[in-house]
Amino acid sequence: MKILVVAALGVALAGCSGGNAAGKTAMIDSCVKESQDKKLCSCMVDELEKGLDKETFAAITTAAAKGEELSPEYISKMKPEQMTSLMTATMAAGQKCEPA
Repeated sequence: MKILVVAALGVALAGCSGGNAAGKTAMIDSCVKESQDKKLCSCMVDELEKGLDKETFAAITTAAAKGEELSPEYISKMKPEQMTSLMTATMAAGQKCEPA
């Protein structure tokens, strides 16, 4: 179940500053709306922030603050290492963050 939450969060996020508080809050709120524990959601967002470069995390939080997913244009322009970083950070969050 936890891996599904992380995967869903990663897809939602993958669909401006590194510390965009409104975006982080939007990401957490979206996760909680999917019937997840706020502590789990906060942990996952914090881990994504730690694992992603500032540009990628800023793009994610900016989109989340607007209630949007990342644009297909942005995703298509991601460098392979950014895409790998996104997948790696998503998996690491799933392994570290435990459901309540």
